[in-house]
Amino acid sequence: MTNPAPSCDIVITKFLATELKVDFSEPPIEFNRSTAVSIYNAWMQTAMVDNYGMVWILPSRLGEILRTSKSGAYAIVQNTRREHRRSSAEGTYLRYSEVSRILSDIIQSAGTLKRERYAGYSESIGRAIRDSDKAVLQRALSYAATKETKRQLKSKRLRTLSPRIDELTNEPLAKTCEFSHIRSCAVYPSLSTNVWNGLIVNKTTHNLITDRQIYDENRLLQLCYEQNWNTKWYRAFKADLSQLN
Repeated sequence: MTNPAPSCDIVITKFLATELKVDFSEPPIEFNRSTAVSIYNAWMQTAMVDNYGMVWILPSRLGEILRTSKSGAYAIVQNTRREHRRSSAEGTYLRYSEVSRILSDIIQSAGTLKRERYAGYSESIGRAIRDSDKAVLQRALSYAATKETKRQLKSKRLRTLSPRIDELTNEPLAKTCEFSHIRSCAVYPSLSTNVWNGLIVNKTTHNLITDRQIYDENRLLQLCYEQNWNTKWYRAFKADLSQLN
């Protein structure tokens, strides 16, 4: 399977699925056992947990995971949005949440109960990987580190502001102001510690950004146009980002 053009973000393997305690569970009696084993092996041989506790899947056996043909899996990979892909030494990984979403769609429109049940079985294996003890612990460590990092970034960026105003609305900053990432930590974790990848905004501004599910500079810029907010940050952000390439 040809991989799509990768994202600029790099995914770092913390645990392979084979290192997690995810045992093969016997399928219902009406299942073909060899098919169930194939689904289990596809997950275990292509999934991994990164250093943020997020699960990723290499697409080499996606057809077995999704219970579709190789050509169908290829089309899914090619049409997967950029933010759901990451590069690694092994190839391009797909975000687990996107694979899980596709499985949910298949379950609800499978066409036959047999395909629906196999897709549900596949979904249960992916969920077991996501909810494994090591993955959960890694996410807990990541949450704590991100909270501390954001506190430090807020302090550091505040020192650069004169006058101290909301960098998007130009309104006076309240004591409850926050450091709001331009590229979100969840989608672009490797940029989460860069002070230039964020703006100091009031809580109401940050709440709107969150409510609108803004996760990158282009969506934030569009929101700024809609709200008649400041857009000067965009050029500075792009300049800093270009230094990484």
